Amino acid sequence: MGSGYYYHCEKCGVNYDVSVGAGMAFPEVYRQAVKDVLDGAYGREWQEAARGIEHFAVDAELRLYRCDDCGCWEVGYGMSLYAPKDVGKLLKKQFGEKTAGEWGYVPYVMEDDLHEDYDLVKERVHSCEKCGKPMSVVDVESGEAPALKCPECGGDLSNSGLCMCWD
Repeated sequence: MGSGYYYHCEKCGVNYDVSVGAGMAFPEVYRQAVKDVLDGAYGREWQEAARGIEHFAVDAELRLYRCDDCGCWEVGYGMSLYAPKDVGKLLKKQFGEKTAGEWGYVPYVMEDDLHEDYDLVKERVHSCEKCGKPMSVVDVESGEAPALKCPECGGDLSNSGLCMCWD
């Protein structure tokens, strides 16, 4: 399930929602992320790295990234690449009515699976569109709305106090 917060800029009046995580459509989102990597949408380096890993995985969950320098923020997919620790074990893992081996591929890989069954191969660093510096992942799961600036005017965003859970 995904989660997030609603924000409003008192200065310019723009509203934002920050939604992170994974919803019910995650298997389709994951398949598209894998296809995009293999098709070169994330560059030749990512494409070649993925093609060199049997049953590679990609971090396809939505995350909030914020620039530590200028405060600019964005929501995007992690897109780091992973290699399975044990391909044989992975192929025996159940996905619905079949195992990954029976499917002939791994239908999806969630964040917990990445930590348990995979090793990080290439970490995707998200760069700030405004200043070009690396962005950090912001913990949205903590239950406290992160402090954010308005991308339109730079004003402080106020959180409505509402947290959303989405599928």
